[in-house]
Amino acid sequence: MFLLQQTFKILESGSLSRQGAYDLQQAILAGNVSTPHLVGLFQLMSNRLPTKDEMLGFIQASREVATSFSVDYDVIDTSGTGGDNLQTFNISTASAFVLAALGVKVAKYGNRAISSKCGAADVLEALDVKIDLPVLSAQKILNEVGMVFLWAPLYQPSFRHVKEARTVFQKVTYFNFLEPLLNPAGAKYQLIGVSDIGMMHTMGEVLMELGSQHILLVHSSEGMDEISPSGITHCVEYITRDVALNETESDLERFALEKHLTNDPYLTREFTINPHLAKLKVSLADIQGGSIKKNKQIIQDILENRGSDGHVTSVLLNAAAGLMVMGKAADFDEGIRKAAEVLQNGTAKQILDKLIAATKNG
Repeated sequence: MFLLQQTFKILESGSLSRQGAYDLQQAILAGNVSTPHLVGLFQLMSNRLPTKDEMLGFIQASREVATSFSVDYDVIDTSGTGGDNLQTFNISTASAFVLAALGVKVAKYGNRAISSKCGAADVLEALDVKIDLPVLSAQKILNEVGMVFLWAPLYQPSFRHVKEARTVFQKVTYFNFLEPLLNPAGAKYQLIGVSDIGMMHTMGEVLMELGSQHILLVHSSEGMDEISPSGITHCVEYITRDVALNETESDLERFALEKHLTNDPYLTREFTINPHLAKLKVSLADIQGGSIKKNKQIIQDILENRGSDGHVTSVLLNAAAGLMVMGKAADFDEGIRKAAEVLQNGTAKQILDKLIAATKNG
């Protein structure tokens, strides 16, 4: 109780140190903070965004009680913070099938819906994918199928202590920003949708400090935590020196990067994606989802090459970004072409079929 009183006192006028955030998160995940106190904590922090030190402390404490999952090859995660309240369909989940069809290993970390109608776990389960896989089975499936879903409650069981408080609070909390940074497979390549543009650099810097290799964080002008086919998307990219140089083809570009990165461990750049320049005619209404049943049908239609223009376009854009993060596409045009091909020839649908079969057997 003394720790909580001290924490509340600090948060009334400032932010926590990394150690202070670690101590608080450790107490929360041990079940030592009641739901009313947690709601009060969320309310106290609701007028600002968490700092880098706070996020690092929260992550350290969370990782210490997480279930371990290890792989010896590079994987990507496509995820979002949630909390945009726009009720679009599960774009990052659909995009994951496309990436896996193109040979990218996808370890998608996620949960059931908390701030939306349908989370990644909800729609995958509706698609007949078993989500609560034992660790060894999940590792085997990832290796054989190229994609696996890692259900958050199995890897962060201590987060059950905040579920009620988050449901009661009904607004974004620091847990929304924390969860995409806790991929159990240690994904060093990530495409992360962020519902609050003010958290993009904080999340990127945290991930790079923790050993990530190439991260792309996106936030659209409509507030979407995805790359939008209907509005301008703001992007923040973080890439290590070694990965940047490895992906650079011309000697001139390599020289420019070498000069830029002489004293920097990683490169950061910001850019925007404007779908109107590509003459895309998609509105926010065209990418709406809804219930679990509806989102399931949308993903099935996309993978079976009969999806609507809006739904397909949003998947192509986000899959293309994932390919760029993994160094499998030089730009969006190349990434979109590759993504469109595996939707049209049914390869992405085959990943879903294989995943269903593998998870049933696993």
